[in-house]
Amino acid sequence: MVGTAVVKAAYTSPQVIVIMTLATLAFFSAPLYELTAPWRLVGLGLLLAAALLGMLGLVLATMVFIAVLTGMRSFGTPYFEPWAPFRWQDWKDVLWRVPWADYRTRLSAARPLQRVTGNRPRTQPVHLRRGRQR
Repeated sequence: MVGTAVVKAAYTSPQVIVIMTLATLAFFSAPLYELTAPWRLVGLGLLLAAALLGMLGLVLATMVFIAVLTGMRSFGTPYFEPWAPFRWQDWKDVLWRVPWADYRTRLSAARPLQRVTGNRPRTQPVHLRRGRQR
C-alpha cells in the first residue's frame, strides 16, 4: 500500500521497493544477533546501489560483494571453497553428499600433508552396535 503510493508519486522505482522488502526480510532471518549488523550494512549498500543506478546498480553491487567474498580467506582457507577457486576433485560433496567412509582424498584447500587418506576400518557407529558396551 505505502510502496504503491511511493512508486505512483515517482519518488522511487519498484526495484527499490523490492530490494527494501528483501533487505527487511533478510534482517529477520539472521540466526544470531551478532550477524544482524553486517547483514544490515550489506542490505543498505545494496539498497543504495539500487536507488542510485537501479537494476544495474544492484547487479554491480552484488558482483562486487561476491568478488570481495571470493578474495577473503578464513583460517588460511578460501572463503568460497570449493566454489572458488574451482577444483574439480574438491566438488565431491557440493551437489551430492558422499559418506565419510567413501572419501579417499582430502580437500586440496586444507593443504594436507598426505593427499590420500589412510585405510580406515568400516565399523558400525556406537549407537547401532548390539550387546554390551565396553
